[in-house]
Amino acid sequence: MMVYKDLSGPNGTPDGIIDDWDKTILKNKNHPLIVGLNLGGTWKGFGLDMMFTGHFAEYKWMDDLAGGVEWNRMWHDWYDNSWAPDNPNAELPKRKNNDVTKTYNDKSDFWLKKNNFLRMKYLTLSYTLPENQFYNKVFENVRLFFTGTNLFVIGGFNKNYYDPEINQGNEFPISRSFNFGMDVTF
Repeated sequence: MMVYKDLSGPNGTPDGIIDDWDKTILKNKNHPLIVGLNLGGTWKGFGLDMMFTGHFAEYKWMDDLAGGVEWNRMWHDWYDNSWAPDNPNAELPKRKNNDVTKTYNDKSDFWLKKNNFLRMKYLTLSYTLPENQFYNKVFENVRLFFTGTNLFVIGGFNKNYYDPEINQGNEFPISRSFNFGMDVTF
């Protein structure tokens, strides 16, 4: 159950009624610091390239988690950590059906969460084979590599909710991929 506070009324003082007079600005500026870091180097034929991206000082509305019944079924915390008579200290309000139009869909500071994260966008490990008489007759250079994208995210947001770079919880998260390959120069 969501509880709202009577902040004001038509005369500027609380009037005992929760209505539009009780709305207030929760976060009037949302200017995140967006960062990126590329690192790379080679040593004795081995190569390493990686890129990190992140957002800091960003807030995100999570009220879509209270949305339709289909999303409620997908998010495990609605089962494990929502209010019920036998779970009165839960972190989430009581689950609701999609057709219930109570205060769940109203903006509340309960649904405004910090979205700080750091993601490893990609990592490439490579090895360039040393020159030898066998392959240098056909190839100029041979390089073996492994690349992984979106390998991990550091931050509390993704552990509790969903991928911090998507807009809503009912969208697909950014995929993780692994690639192995060989670059050959003739």
